[in-house]
Amino acid sequence: MFSERDLVLAHPEAFDFAWGNLPRDGHAEFTCHLGGCRYCQGVVEEYSEIGRIVKNLPPCVEPPADLEDRTVAAMVAALAEQRAKPVSRSDAEDQAARVYPIPEVHPAAGPET
Repeated sequence: MFSERDLVLAHPEAFDFAWGNLPRDGHAEFTCHLGGCRYCQGVVEEYSEIGRIVKNLPPCVEPPADLEDRTVAAMVAALAEQRAKPVSRSDAEDQAARVYPIPEVHPAAGPET
């Protein structure tokens, strides 16, 4: 099992190698080193799969600059449309509302600052 101590003793290039980020000019040299360093071998064995996963991720794409404004505008429009629709209640609900009116709830006033 690969320990935390082994991780500390591995060369930093081992991670670049495992993730496929080691520059070409250092690749051959590190491959020779890898043959004799059990710490670097452990890093490569442990982290190579993560490197393959990261390599296959789609590229990072910036959202359009106006995305936030369009989203907020769409939410405001949907809320306004929802508020504009009349509330339809059944006769029983309408009668109950007249007999047992629901009091309005107002938030408690906080201390004045």
